[in-house]
Amino acid sequence: MSCASRRGAAAALALVGVWCLAANPARAGDGAPVVVTSIFPLAALARELAPEAKVVSLLTPGANPHSFEPTPSQVRAAVGADVLVRIGLGFDDWALPVFEGTKNPPRTVLASEGIDLLPLTEHGAHHDEEWDPHFWIEPLAAAAVVPRLAEALAAADPARAPLYRERAGRLTARLAALDAEVRRRLEPLRGTAFIGTHAAWAYFARRYGLRQLAVLERAPGRPAGPRYLLAVAEQARREKARAVFAEVQLSRGEADIIAEEAGIPVILLDPIGGDGLAGRDGYEALVRWNVERIVAALDNETRH
Repeated sequence: MSCASRRGAAAALALVGVWCLAANPARAGDGAPVVVTSIFPLAALARELAPEAKVVSLLTPGANPHSFEPTPSQVRAAVGADVLVRIGLGFDDWALPVFEGTKNPPRTVLASEGIDLLPLTEHGAHHDEEWDPHFWIEPLAAAAVVPRLAEALAAADPARAPLYRERAGRLTARLAALDAEVRRRLEPLRGTAFIGTHAAWAYFARRYGLRQLAVLERAPGRPAGPRYLLAVAEQARREKARAVFAEVQLSRGEADIIAEEAGIPVILLDPIGGDGLAGRDGYEALVRWNVERIVAALDNETRH
């Protein structure tokens, strides 16, 4: 477990008593299941499969998932969960203690199972975990999660099992269409090099032919030193990087330094999204929001 995960686990353990204070778990209407996810993109997928369910995302919009700690209100919101959906790979271990000590722990869907994973040691990153957990922003990787999520919902709510499976088929097809749309939009940018603020875009880059040269946050919560920043700026100039991908959940100070040194733009992206965020409050909307920003900054003519 990473340092950030251990901090989140310790905080969540202190909140487990909240479960004992809730006499009646909050339920969805008509006996529909309660689904708790660690991050919003997983919640967005769950809502597509089970719009009648109560779906709770623990991570709040704009929060950094690597340093997140659940609050008492979030623990209360998770009371009575039938299904827990999380990434795994050490990314969201902070979600686990929320359910420790419960009489009926939820069925767990580990979204990273079956994904063709990338190592985190690439591009100068140094993490406690071995594998990169940021696969969900790539639509076909997200589609791989859908059938297992549908089966967990079917097990929790057998009466609607055929409906969940039917919706899973439709959602998988939509995600395949989204993948084709993104490939079409980004094809003119194939081979484009960029610098990442942190290791969130490797799967996206692999799928759509972009080149991530380096990441600035080499480990969660550990800023890059001046020597490393100078080396990345030199690499960006040498290999003709065209942008720095910053993220709304993180400080963009180091991204601005690289952009100024290399003479390239900063593109502010969002790998997570969230409820109430215009244009980013659904999975497909989130992917399109990011693609639109990349295209607008790097190749405006692809709009036409």
